[in-house]
Amino acid sequence: MKRITAVFMFLVLMLCVFPVFSFAASPEIIVGSAEGYAGETVVVDIKMQGNPGIVAMYLDIRYDSRLNLESVKDMKILNGKLFSEQISSVPMVLSWDDSLARTDNTGNGTLAQLIFRIPQGTPAGTYDINISYDKEEIYNRNLENVDFAVVNGKIKVKSNKVFEDSEKVFRSGDYLYFAEDTKVSDILDYSRTGTLVKNGEKSMKESQLLCSGNTVYFTDKSVYTCILKGDVDSDGDISSSDARLTLRNSVGLEIFNAWQLKAGDVDTASGISSSDARLILRASVNLENSDSWLPLIEKAAIDSSGDFAVINKDIVTDEEDYYAAGDYIISQLKEFETTVDISAYNVSKDDAVMLLKEFINVVPELFYVETMVDVYSRDNVIEYLEFRLKKNARKNVKDYNERLAEIASLAEEDWSDVRKVLFFHDYLCSQYSYDESLSLFDAYSMMTKKTGVCQAYALLFKALLEYHGIPSIYVSSEKMNHGWNIVKIGSSWYHVDVTFDDPQHDRYGMALHENLLLSDKAIAENGHKDWFCLGEKKQCTSSFYDNYFWKDITSPFAVIDGRWFYIDEYESDYAIYEWIENEHRVPVKTLFAVSSWKGFLGIPISGFHSGFAVLDNALIYNTPDTVLSYDPFSGKQKILYKEDVSEQIFGITVSDGVYVNISSSPDSTKRNIIAIDFMNTGDCDGSGYINAKDYTLLLRYVNGYNVTVDESAADINKDGKKNKEDSSLLRFLIVN
Repeated sequence: MKRITAVFMFLVLMLCVFPVFSFAASPEIIVGSAEGYAGETVVVDIKMQGNPGIVAMYLDIRYDSRLNLESVKDMKILNGKLFSEQISSVPMVLSWDDSLARTDNTGNGTLAQLIFRIPQGTPAGTYDINISYDKEEIYNRNLENVDFAVVNGKIKVKSNKVFEDSEKVFRSGDYLYFAEDTKVSDILDYSRTGTLVKNGEKSMKESQLLCSGNTVYFTDKSVYTCILKGDVDSDGDISSSDARLTLRNSVGLEIFNAWQLKAGDVDTASGISSSDARLILRASVNLENSDSWLPLIEKAAIDSSGDFAVINKDIVTDEEDYYAAGDYIISQLKEFETTVDISAYNVSKDDAVMLLKEFINVVPELFYVETMVDVYSRDNVIEYLEFRLKKNARKNVKDYNERLAEIASLAEEDWSDVRKVLFFHDYLCSQYSYDESLSLFDAYSMMTKKTGVCQAYALLFKALLEYHGIPSIYVSSEKMNHGWNIVKIGSSWYHVDVTFDDPQHDRYGMALHENLLLSDKAIAENGHKDWFCLGEKKQCTSSFYDNYFWKDITSPFAVIDGRWFYIDEYESDYAIYEWIENEHRVPVKTLFAVSSWKGFLGIPISGFHSGFAVLDNALIYNTPDTVLSYDPFSGKQKILYKEDVSEQIFGITVSDGVYVNISSSPDSTKRNIIAIDFMNTGDCDGSGYINAKDYTLLLRYVNGYNVTVDESAADINKDGKKNKEDSSLLRFLIVN
């Protein structure tokens, strides 16, 4: 007993001598998760733990654009007001700032609650809510950075209520399933495509359009083949006729096409069998409930034929000789030969003009060949052609090749062909302008003078694409007096008209996308007609890009480290978006109001009037009076230039410097293009960026604290003073 007591006393002594260690939680910001159905409101908590002490915290909140953030609630665990004035901004900035505090705040718990509404029709799935922050924008009283780990959250949108709510439509993967009495209008209300061209109010039973095998055309130009399970004879009903046809197919007496095979496979056993025929027959006499099969519409790859211009291929008696002669002329001119004998090809003298037009004038690298050519013939057959070369032809060819390689190298080899086409399309639109003197026609003049007519745009575009192995053909229309390109992506050909997508008068640093990768039908709807190209006519039947997301975008795409950005509308503002893949794009940062530019008597000027480019690995853009850069990786922003005159900035471009267009209106021909010198407004600590620490320093400075600021950067409103108005304005700029 004494030994046990001794051991017990030893343990007590040990506990008294050696303290008990407790481990504090590491600093973390944790975003909660929530779930709900479309149409419901959910709450997501933002919590903080392990706070070692801070006086300021600025958080960037990003979330899927298919969610609506309705409000933010401050849970008041930190001193100072929670700022979230513009909850529709991207990113939405949450900030707590107590910069004048004498001690650090060590509060923990729920910082704020984000109240989201899940809009009706939101597809089932998981939607991320992410928090990020600049390492300079969480700090303590001594302006020392405080690091927090971040745990992101998500909202799960549940799917089973979609069918319960509508009792009409249910989506599963790539399929839409419908209840028996679903109307066509119900189908299209659920989908993203709008309303049907015709038969919009007929029920499924009544509409012959919804019989198996018929085609459904949506207003976004997408095409669907309708498949009603069991309806293999396409009469809109399930009958003994369907059962008989299915049975005959199962024993090889009836041939089914692709949609009939899908319609007849009612037991989903991956093939037509007597089992399917039996089920269909039972359903026709009400012994089997066909509703359980759930009729579906399946998306089909159907290409419309489109409207094509007629090509006269009978240019000469022997077409093969004609093309062979053209290829031979090109090969000789590339060797700088000026006398080219084509007597062996039996080309009629009457075809000389077409021969030169179709072969010589559409080869970008033959820019050094003069347009005047002497034709020598015998018995109306061309014997030889005498060409003239422009001055310094060999030297200029070397310069052309170097310039072409330099521009072509701006595109990364591992980009997809679509992205390369988009990049060079936007490069030409934003960096070049239309030659209103109508005197520059070739690719080399376009590169050296940065201007040209439609032929120059198309030939330089063709050269850049072919440098990367993308097939491109120059096409022209005599009726339009215009030329553009047809390019090949995968197995399909598409129209690209760079000239039409470069705004006139030139909108500095901007690019339209209305004529990018279009089908024959879509380009015709844009006013193109009667086009001609050398050789076999290429039919552009794919409509995949006819209504692509970029169609209404008027900013060029800018690329940094493989990430693609552009500017587009976001609610009532413009915002920087990132293009991830296909049509998946994410708003990155809200910029300015849509109605920012003002005209006569302060009336808003409609449209987008900012250039967009890359400068020093950051995105650069303009407001009506300011040029700014934004780093999408760190979230840091700088004011580069501010215009103090009464006119406004209508566009910006970056080449060998940064240039802005100062004018009274976007259509004014009186433009003042100036190179800008960068300024440091707002960068109070001289770090090169504007962030929360600049606000803290300026706030302390104007409140009499013993701190040092860069006084040239501290006068934010340019009134010659440095006071609380400047600090308030700087804080607003940082958050918004």
